[in-house]
Amino acid sequence: MFEKFLSILERIAVALENGTGEQAAPAPSTRGRKAKGEVNGVAVSPEQLAAAAAAAAPAASQTAQVSQAAAATAAAPAAAATVAEKPVEVVPTLQQVADAIIDLANNHSRDAAVGILAKFNVKKVPELKPEQFASVLAAVAAAKAPALNVAAAGLV
Repeated sequence: MFEKFLSILERIAVALENGTGEQAAPAPSTRGRKAKGEVNGVAVSPEQLAAAAAAAAPAASQTAQVSQAAAATAAAPAAAATVAEKPVEVVPTLQQVADAIIDLANNHSRDAAVGILAKFNVKKVPELKPEQFASVLAAVAAAKAPALNVAAAGLV
C-alpha cells in the first residue's frame, strides 16, 4: 500500500514539474517489473524519487500514529468494561505456598512454620487444599511481620 501511495505522489510531482496541473496517466502494466529509472512508466531521476520519498515519509508516519491513537482510544472503554465485569482473582499456587513455608522455616522460625501447618490440620504443604492457600500465605506474612519490625527497629 505504501508503494502505491508513493507512486501516486511521484506522479503528482512529475505533473507539477511539467506545469500541466494534471496527473500523468498511469503507464501500462509491465507485469510487476519496473524499468530502471521509471515509476509507473514515467522517467524519474534519483533526486525526484528521493524528494517524493521524503515527502511521503512524514505523511505515512502521521497516518500510522493517528491509526494507533484511534485504536487505543477505541480499545480503552472496552478493556475497562471487561475489567469491571469480571474481577480478576489471584489464586496462589501450591509452589508459592511451599516456598513461603520453606522461607519462614529456614530464615525466621521453624516452629512458626510448623505451627501454621498445624493450624490448618496438616503436616505437609501438599496436604493443604487449594482454598486454604491464600490463608496460609497470610499467616506466613503475619509470622514474618514481627521479625521484620524487630530487625527494622535495630533491636536485633
